[in-house]
Amino acid sequence: MSQLACEGGRPVRPDFLVFGRPQIEEAEIQEVVDTLRSGWIGFGPKCLRFEEDFAAYTRAPHALSMNSATAALHLALVDAGVGPGDEVVTTPLTFCATANVIAHVGARPVFVDVDERTQNLDVSRIESVLSPRTKAIVPVHMCGWPCDMNAIGGIAERWGLTVIEDAAHAAETWYEGRKVGSISPYTAFSFYATKNMTTAEGGMLTVTARASHDRIKALFQRGFTPKRIAAHEDEIREIARDVLDRTEGLDECDLVDDVAQPFVARVIGTFMGLPPGDDVVWARLMIRSSIVPTCGEPLRET
Repeated sequence: MSQLACEGGRPVRPDFLVFGRPQIEEAEIQEVVDTLRSGWIGFGPKCLRFEEDFAAYTRAPHALSMNSATAALHLALVDAGVGPGDEVVTTPLTFCATANVIAHVGARPVFVDVDERTQNLDVSRIESVLSPRTKAIVPVHMCGWPCDMNAIGGIAERWGLTVIEDAAHAAETWYEGRKVGSISPYTAFSFYATKNMTTAEGGMLTVTARASHDRIKALFQRGFTPKRIAAHEDEIREIARDVLDRTEGLDECDLVDDVAQPFVARVIGTFMGLPPGDDVVWARLMIRSSIVPTCGEPLRET
């Protein structure tokens, strides 16, 4: 037997075999450039457009863009009410994140062996592991092959369980005339570099209920909802006017390092009364104001 390359033998190929090399052409490059030039490098208009397009593509009522399929699965479990003491049925043949998120919410993953032909959950074994503690089933569409969703859905209905599909491999998959993403209450997708559809990193969660969409969006955005922001719009405008009034005498300056930092230091000195610091990078300005007394109240709504 020839010696392995890692042990000093001859490599089987002259160049490095990249793990998951996607097809990136000029159109994709221009989209990235356009995003960088737009100023929206975080969540913004293109994310909203992607959600709308993906919902239409999967025939799902709603879609929420995420930083990963892991986050999508986690929030789906939270919204479904899965927590400490609960059990969730899933497959052992999957990426560890599928089981990890179950543990993250305090529940226990219960593994059911896979069908030898499809490598998906063996639906004939599911009911044998169910108990009063079982709260959900998380089937994984392994390598893009759809699970038997009719059988899984029937079991879930009989036992009062929630189905959360792990469709990390299955953005393009159909099941008996229905698009994966439109079948169960929750379906999580991955756009990691090795997936057929990639954004380098990222994920998507499709949901069928508007109430779930709104709750998960609030959770993902840490409670910042349009309703809550609109409630304080007038007060936010008043704060902005207050800041402008206090800095009215400051000169304008160019946004370059040797000018911007001294300018911000002057703002700090004028507006906040703090001494300048040579080693301080003024990344944020904290504003203390009595104009918005309600901002400190606990969040009562999602």
